[in-house]
Amino acid sequence: MFLHRLENSLCQAETLAPGAYLGVRRFYLCESTSTKVIYIEWHLDDSQIVCAAEFWTVEKDGAIKGMDFKQMVDGSWIDGDGLRANSLVELLPIDELGAAAQISEEIVGPEFVGAI
Repeated sequence: MFLHRLENSLCQAETLAPGAYLGVRRFYLCESTSTKVIYIEWHLDDSQIVCAAEFWTVEKDGAIKGMDFKQMVDGSWIDGDGLRANSLVELLPIDELGAAAQISEEIVGPEFVGAI
């Protein structure tokens, strides 16, 4: 959880509110390019409001790219490159999904951050 493995990750434990986080992980496949996408939305256990997200692509040649997104106090969203938008959808690399079809979905977590 939370792409602390990325240099420009926003969702590191010290930047998140303490608590138990649950997520919904969705898997997509673009048949024309064989690209696989993993998209995860995270929320605190006591809320259904998404507060962080991860977007991974796995290319046909095995190359993996990842990025994360975090909701700011004012309700706007920011990505690891510092781009801000009013909604998460505005920052997601939707064009990378192309004609991708969702192939599965699963609940993940809880992941614990800080003392709870």
